[in-house]
Amino acid sequence: DNLPADPIQYEDVYAEVPQWPKVVGIISLVWAGLGLCCTGYGIFNMIRGVPSGNGPGQMPDDLAKAMEAQQHSPLSLVGFAMGGLGVFLLLSAGILTITRRPAGRYLHLAYALLSLVNFGLMVFGMSQTLHIMQDWAAQNPTHEFAKAMGVISTVMKITMVFAGVLSAGYPLFLLVWFGLVKRTPESMTGIPDGVGAPPAA
Repeated sequence: DNLPADPIQYEDVYAEVPQWPKVVGIISLVWAGLGLCCTGYGIFNMIRGVPSGNGPGQMPDDLAKAMEAQQHSPLSLVGFAMGGLGVFLLLSAGILTITRRPAGRYLHLAYALLSLVNFGLMVFGMSQTLHIMQDWAAQNPTHEFAKAMGVISTVMKITMVFAGVLSAGYPLFLLVWFGLVKRTPESMTGIPDGVGAPPAA
């Protein structure tokens, strides 16, 4: 008779503990801290409003009001809420990954998907802001601010590119890393599946 083999005991397994969870977890914690700062700064700017005035180089009052309306739009508020949720997810994912908990993988994937959606909203919002400024400049071509619109537009487009690299780069890495490369609990703990759990201390 083919009797089932004895189950492998945890004590019989020699596992080399991988070091990458600690590295990725620390990076996620740092990234979450940066995200918290950016979200806080965005909320501060939304509360403060857009500085304006009639002096040289200052934004005209009517344009500033139009941009403030864009800042307080439902789309912007959804973006801030998603940014705050993303910080919480990434912070939790980083802690769980450092401790080699498989749940860290799922939270990283959730954060990555949420961040990419929020990135799309951010790009759309910045594009809307740029259109508002360009429309105002077309209606007020003699104003000093309108004359500088070419430079302002270029700076905003460059900012969008850098924001894209920073905002989408790490989430894309996490999608590949946890979605295609490290997909099993064994890849995080070094312990093969089916060997049981560590003995209680």
